[in-house]
Amino acid sequence: MKSAVSRRRVIWCDTEGGVRGVPLWDITCIEETSDTLRAERFCNVSLATKRGRSSLCKFLPAMVYRDSLKTASTCISTMHLVNGVWTVEKHVNVSAGLNPLLTAYMTDRKNSVLVAWNMRGHDRHVLHRAVGEAAVNNMVLFDALPWFRSKFKLPKNTMSSKKPGTPRAVFKVPDYGSAHASLADAAHMRDVVLRAAYCWKHSKHDLNAHKCANALELFESACTEIESEVALSEWHEVADRPWRGGELPRSVLQPGG
Repeated sequence: MKSAVSRRRVIWCDTEGGVRGVPLWDITCIEETSDTLRAERFCNVSLATKRGRSSLCKFLPAMVYRDSLKTASTCISTMHLVNGVWTVEKHVNVSAGLNPLLTAYMTDRKNSVLVAWNMRGHDRHVLHRAVGEAAVNNMVLFDALPWFRSKFKLPKNTMSSKKPGTPRAVFKVPDYGSAHASLADAAHMRDVVLRAAYCWKHSKHDLNAHKCANALELFESACTEIESEVALSEWHEVADRPWRGGELPRSVLQPGG
């Protein structure tokens, strides 16, 4: 029989846009279980801000970028963590809008734990506007920011900087890219929470304790902390076939343009 942790699915996410009249144009969901780790980034160049387009131009192949800008197609980028680097497996442009694609993604993963830094104050509202309350309410929402603040007292709790005194600096998180891009922000948050949770569980006075832990031990520690914050009745086993093997539903596999 599988352990309880082996049946958990945590999705670490970050959103860009979705406020002050700007549509949601970029979101990364890093999906993690005890034996899988993959990321999907949904972005739409035509919806992005000027700064956002500059960021996406550096991330996407030129042809994919131009197609998304010209046709307003949504790009889905699938990534894996390889030797400490989030490495792209493929980019796929599809004609469906970002919001419907995200709705399908979340619906197929209902009952998973969705984690964001300031989920209550920001990302929850962005997601409500993008996919509707029904899809959001089918997830277990976990706000990592107040949890972190309750355990560690730092001068700053921003995820956008790695300066001394910030979570990324304290827990020696690798640099995954510039801030205010969903992949980098989600990856930084994930590492901070995993390392902080392990240190809090095993050695509260040693902020380097995470260095001796393997990936499963880090994940187990994070699950323990999440379970302490959410009702167990909300925390369900993972669904059997959520886009297994990175296969997208046929309904969204329409070529962009």
